[in-house]
Amino acid sequence: MTRLKIAVVGVGALGRHHPRILAGLDSVDLIAVAEPDPEIGRSVAESCGCAHLAAFHDLLEDVDAVMADLFIAELIEGIGSTGVRPGIIKCATGPDVMTEYERMVFEAAARASVATGAPITTHTDRGTVGDLQQTVLADGGVPAHRMIIGHSCGTADTGYHAGIAERGSYLGFDRFGIGALMPDVERVASLVRLLDRGAGDRVVVSHDSVWCWRGEPFPAAAMSRLADVFDPTRFDREIVPMLHDSGVTAGQVDALVVDNPRRFFEGEPLPGLPEPS
Repeated sequence: MTRLKIAVVGVGALGRHHPRILAGLDSVDLIAVAEPDPEIGRSVAESCGCAHLAAFHDLLEDVDAVMADLFIAELIEGIGSTGVRPGIIKCATGPDVMTEYERMVFEAAARASVATGAPITTHTDRGTVGDLQQTVLADGGVPAHRMIIGHSCGTADTGYHAGIAERGSYLGFDRFGIGALMPDVERVASLVRLLDRGAGDRVVVSHDSVWCWRGEPFPAAAMSRLADVFDPTRFDREIVPMLHDSGVTAGQVDALVVDNPRRFFEGEPLPGLPEPS
């Protein structure tokens, strides 16, 4: 069993009980207590057999290691006590920039992926930072074909799409139906340009359907308005005819919805893209 590394910040009147309890758990490796009072901090740390740090900031350089251990434990043993193991890792950035904290999460995700073989899918905003996501994950040892750069249809910039595709990762065109972010006609046009470029073997499609929010179902009134947007049959009903009208073949559509997801999860490497004509 993988042991989860934990540190305790603050060991006052009540906080001092936390490291004592954690130190007695077989599933936990108590690495440190952070306490500004040196006498109290050293006393608690010595009684629990861990290090004492004067400030919690000293722990931050190990945050990615702690996160990686958590990801790895869940991937191997299951989430909490459920025994349910994830099949993929997801990590995210906001628009335009990758914050230092987001970078730490990506580095932890990369470590977990390399350790377990789990693939990674990402969240991007407004079709930005996906190329940097790809670089950070690759620098962490994740093979390019084990990444999906998600929500790539948030931009119509084919140069951005082509750069990610040329470096061997998948592009998620996965927000069909959410017209407030990008009209589907523009998503389809961008997708057709990628197919014409020969990158049809590295695009996966979906709707970003969400049926609950923070663990709670959407209210019925909201679902009545969102049902059409989040209907998982929308791609077949509306997008496939638009693709056919743009000259996309049935075989190309099958690749998007069957072959590409299968190849991604099987971990089959992608060939190089043909040179642009």
